[in-house]
Amino acid sequence: MTVKSTENKRNAKGQFVTGNQEGNRKGRPKIAIAEQFRNNPKAKSVLDKIIEVANTLNTENEHKDAVACARIVADKIIPTLKAQEITMEVEQMPEIIVIE
Repeated sequence: MTVKSTENKRNAKGQFVTGNQEGNRKGRPKIAIAEQFRNNPKAKSVLDKIIEVANTLNTENEHKDAVACARIVADKIIPTLKAQEITMEVEQMPEIIVIE
C-alpha cells in the first residue's frame, strides 16, 4: 500500500507550492477552446447544420431543436443592447423629438 505525502504541497495561504506534482501537471492548455473549434475540420459542417436546423422554424417539418438553433444564430448575429440613459436640455418642450 502506497501512502502519498501531503507535506509541502501547499503554503501557509493554501496555495500550491512551486514544483507540485499534484493536480493538472500540464497546466492550463495554451490554446483556447474557441481556437480549438476554429481549427477543427468539422467546425464548418457543425455551423452549417445549426443554420439548417434553425431554418426549419415555423415550417411543416420543424426540427425539435429549431428554436434552440435559432437562438444560437440570433445571439451571434444580433448584438445585445444595453439600456442607456439619454438626457436633453431644451428651453421649450418640442412636439417631436428625432433621435438619429
